[in-house]
Amino acid sequence: MLRAAQTAPDRVAAHLERSAKMKTLTLFITLAAIALSACSNISRKQAIGSDKPTSNSLALVRNGLSFESAIIIEEKTEQSGVPAEYAWIDKHISHIGLGGQSLVDHDGKPYDIIQVKLPDGRVCDIFFDISNFFGKN
Repeated sequence: MLRAAQTAPDRVAAHLERSAKMKTLTLFITLAAIALSACSNISRKQAIGSDKPTSNSLALVRNGLSFESAIIIEEKTEQSGVPAEYAWIDKHISHIGLGGQSLVDHDGKPYDIIQVKLPDGRVCDIFFDISNFFGKN
């Protein structure tokens, strides 16, 4: 009803406004998709760490991209455990540098999260389960 009463300039303005909203929405969806896939597509050598069976007997791939898939460091002391984290990164991930490292408690277990700078400029967090050696000399 209102469309018939709208003048040509009003219709053009409404069309441009809808077009701008669609472009903004498309840009937002594209950026969200890129952000969600940033670490899932990282260039890596074979990135499988210690595998442990899940309750349904399927092997869990430990790629270090989340708490659930954290790399389990088997070392028994901090002196050998910390270098093992960096050795794992060097062996399994193509990278141009390292960023920060943080210690996080998740579900009652200690984790190290190390930022890795990828060759394409992205930064990815790699999760390590350090419960076998954390606090042990």
